[in-house]
Amino acid sequence: MRGLRSRFGHNFELVRWVTYVFIAGAINAAAIQGFGHYLIHMPQIVGRMLTPTDWPLFLGVPIALVLATPLILSIFLTRWKPEKQLIPPLYIQLVALAWFAGFILIRYPALVYPFLLAEGFYAFVWGAFLNIVTEYLLGISVSPDDFVSYSVSVNASPQRIREILEEEKFRKTLAIDWALEPEGRPNQFEFVADQAIYNFVFQVVPTDKLDESVINVIFFDRADWYVRPSNDVLKEYARSRVNYLKEILSRAPFSLQTVDLPASNTGPLRSSIMREMQGVLPQFERISGTGWLKVIGFLVLLGIILGYAFYLKDYPTTVGFIVLLLVSLIFAEVRSSNKK
Repeated sequence: MRGLRSRFGHNFELVRWVTYVFIAGAINAAAIQGFGHYLIHMPQIVGRMLTPTDWPLFLGVPIALVLATPLILSIFLTRWKPEKQLIPPLYIQLVALAWFAGFILIRYPALVYPFLLAEGFYAFVWGAFLNIVTEYLLGISVSPDDFVSYSVSVNASPQRIREILEEEKFRKTLAIDWALEPEGRPNQFEFVADQAIYNFVFQVVPTDKLDESVINVIFFDRADWYVRPSNDVLKEYARSRVNYLKEILSRAPFSLQTVDLPASNTGPLRSSIMREMQGVLPQFERISGTGWLKVIGFLVLLGIILGYAFYLKDYPTTVGFIVLLLVSLIFAEVRSSNKK
């Protein structure tokens, strides 16, 4: 019964995601069509012929709005859904392209087909670029339950484990890349998947004992816009990789001892991976009211500086405000460092 409920929930989410893609594509097509109508009837709408000084307002702003429409729709619909799964701007663009293609092929002669090719180029290139922007802003959908975690204690230093795992025969068999040393955390290393079947991270952390380390391992299956829920295949893959890792460390000439630890030890590593997948906008939700006041104050002061520099041409006052801004930033950094 639980499996049936889970399957129904997944299918419902998929149908809703497809529906949102088509709704966004229809709105995007309407925005492009409205912009074309605006261009054709611009003199009648504005009431006069445009001069070059009018172009930024009457031409630049509408173009910017049309270009930003897929991104705005993607952010709004993705954030509106109960489960965060990206509505890709590229798909929104392609739905709008399909609408225009059908409309043009039915109603217009072949002379208009070059316009369709230009629209296709714009839809694909601009949509692919907005996909990158959207993923940076929103991140991808991920849940702690999507990860398969293991933690193992080893009677060796992190540096010794690094030397073993970086041997070519082990590194290629485990499909891991070279060790990465996180900034500010000495004697701690992370190995990431290199062309493996599934994504995973090996983290080697020192303990209070001189010759002892903890290896935290997290496996997950990342798709384009989300991390797939863990399944039996992923769990079996993770178990085989961890068992092989322990077999490497325990065989001669290393002869190291490994002890299984609770998977809860991987909590900090899991949180770190999830933060990297969250995107920029969700991070803003963590800013306090005081933090937002500081941001607004900084932007206001920056606006004043630009106003004095470019409009009032008062350069001595501009320099004074710049000095004030720099001093404020220095004091803020010192205060933040003292709190740490």
